[in-house]
Amino acid sequence: GDVTVPSGSTLTISAGSTITFPALSDDQGSGRSASRSELIVESGGTLIIEGALGNEVTLTSDAGTKAAGDWQGIGVEDGGERIMRYTTLEYAVTGVRYEHTTATARTVTIEDSTLSNVSGSAVYVNSTTGAQTTLSLLRNTISNATNHGIYIDSTTAATLVSGTIADNTISVTGLNSIYLYG
Repeated sequence: GDVTVPSGSTLTISAGSTITFPALSDDQGSGRSASRSELIVESGGTLIIEGALGNEVTLTSDAGTKAAGDWQGIGVEDGGERIMRYTTLEYAVTGVRYEHTTATARTVTIEDSTLSNVSGSAVYVNSTTGAQTTLSLLRNTISNATNHGIYIDSTTAATLVSGTIADNTISVTGLNSIYLYG
């Protein structure tokens, strides 16, 4: 089922951890997908995934034969906080989906990580309604994304997405490696 980080709470996943999500199953029937498990960070919640070089964190499917789209991925709602370093995230629908829809300032950090074999986009950022989102997407490897490697959408007035996207390797995407809309 789903794992939810509620407002006011922090979930820290330490170096060397492996988290497996049930393939094509969600016993809670909730979240973005009622048929796939996911890690949800609610508005006001914080997710910190702190792997280390040679001691990465892995988030993956529990299927015997893994396939893109086995689990939903990580969803961050309405500007929850998110830090991900030295992490392998694989076999999800969308690797990381970040929705920032309030007029607040938030930072999204994904560094030194591998996102692969996703049936949607590896990183999806949607900022609206005056949100101020700062991205730090550094030294990542993104491969085998059916849609986009990195998708950034910022389409409403007074909304700003800024930061750094650098030193990433993006290969084998169905659409664009990096897509900016707004």
